[in-house]
Amino acid sequence: MGERVRAAKIGADKPLVVLVHRPSLLRHWMERALEKNYRLCMFSGGEEALAFVRSTPKLDAIVTDLDFGSSDSKGASIARKVRKRFPNAPIFMFATDDHQDPRLLILRNLKGIRFLSAFGAFFIERAIKNALERK
Repeated sequence: MGERVRAAKIGADKPLVVLVHRPSLLRHWMERALEKNYRLCMFSGGEEALAFVRSTPKLDAIVTDLDFGSSDSKGASIARKVRKRFPNAPIFMFATDDHQDPRLLILRNLKGIRFLSAFGAFFIERAIKNALERK
């Protein structure tokens, strides 16, 4: 499954969070913020993340990006598939507020999606904790 990094059996009682984001300083920051309180599976592209979503029996939350460069499976596709398989899992999506982007109109109609700016990465651990407590 490619880049599934922190899905260790250690801490199996912790909530499972999937992080789909290209390698960057921002991703590294999120990884460090999340790994203490969550089981963390990380992917840099949509195809591997979707394969994991299809195969896992549980998913508590997912953090993704709207775009992945040349990847065929973009964040919008991941969000729709996660919502279908795990209807109560919070979805956090990094996206610019481009009112012309039709994907954002579709995604805004899906329940439980929270849009983030890059600045939101610094508060991702708290945002996930709050969303899981509300479930």
